Amino acid sequence: MRPRQLPMIWVAGVVAASALVVVGLQGAPVAAPRAAVRAPAVDAPPRAVSSLAGTTPDGGASATADDALVLDPALIRLFDYYLTTVGERPLSAIQAQVEHDLDGRL
Repeated sequence: MRPRQLPMIWVAGVVAASALVVVGLQGAPVAAPRAAVRAPAVDAPPRAVSSLAGTTPDGGASATADDALVLDPALIRLFDYYLTTVGERPLSAIQAQVEHDLDGRL
């Protein structure tokens, strides 16, 4: 494997993991604003892991006029922020925290 392929594989893995989380969230009701405006970040739920202590979520989330979630680099950064805790807590807890954050942003 060539050295230049490693970053692309890592990016593909992050995108795939983010897509899995997005697909998992599709069944959850999300109230979205009519305009694609980024809202301020919401405080993390009380049981945040210690590795995220003193940090704030990176990225953002927005929706289109027809309430569709905008899949953009800001959303990927938001999912990546929470996915850094894989191994520290179960995926269900990570998904709950992502849902909490998205509920506050949209």
